[in-house]
Amino acid sequence: MRHPIGTKNANSADVMMAIQEETRTEETSPEPRSKGETMVFVVDDQQVIADLTAAILELEGYQTRIFNSPSEAFQALDSDAGAPDLLLTDYQMGQSTGLELIDQSKKRHPGLRTILLSGSVQRSVYADRRVKPDEFLEKPFVPKHLIDVVKAILKD
Repeated sequence: MRHPIGTKNANSADVMMAIQEETRTEETSPEPRSKGETMVFVVDDQQVIADLTAAILELEGYQTRIFNSPSEAFQALDSDAGAPDLLLTDYQMGQSTGLELIDQSKKRHPGLRTILLSGSVQRSVYADRRVKPDEFLEKPFVPKHLIDVVKAILKD
């Protein structure tokens, strides 16, 4: 039995099968930029989750960079290389949160698209915040749902 990404019961074979099966999606309309040019920053302090999330996106044709802390990601966002097209970040990472990263990142890059991931909180965690993610994705998630959410955000 396959388990969604982000569960403790998922093993690497389950995840790779799920990625291969569920990322085979039909194109419904053209992307504003080719996926091969679209950069997604994946930020998660759990290396396996970051790696698997990036693998799903790469199989779909997106470029990715992985960061294991909000401070690493913000340094990259603050560099001369510029912002990615999408910032996908976990909520709780040590002493900092993905919401804090989103807030800091959008100050520097106001048009940056963002997705907040979490297996421990709900959308209500950012209901009263001035700066909000563009979308919330609850862990565990299945690869196809991640791809659908990413495509929808990048089309806007």
